[in-house]
Amino acid sequence: MSGSATAEKLNRTETTADYNDVKRDIAELKGDLARLAADSAASGIAAIKDGAAVTTETVKDIAERTGERVNAAHESIGNTVSKRPVTSLAIAFGAGAILSRLMKN
Repeated sequence: MSGSATAEKLNRTETTADYNDVKRDIAELKGDLARLAADSAASGIAAIKDGAAVTTETVKDIAERTGERVNAAHESIGNTVSKRPVTSLAIAFGAGAILSRLMKN
């Protein structure tokens, strides 16, 4: 074999080795990207679950406080009606008349 043929064969061998290295690096990169995407998705899902839990607790607290306020207002109105039934009846009649007038227009 001549010197140039040997050099050409070595060059092809090196090119093939380089090509195989590049293929292997790309395959590793694909795997790394897949793992990164999975980790990112898992982190996002965990953050959403945490946010939902906090939101649920906040809504429960608001509902509880609102219920307490409604009960207190109901009790207060009940006490006022018991103490002043005629005045309460007159106020209810007046409010009904005003609302009826507003709804006609």
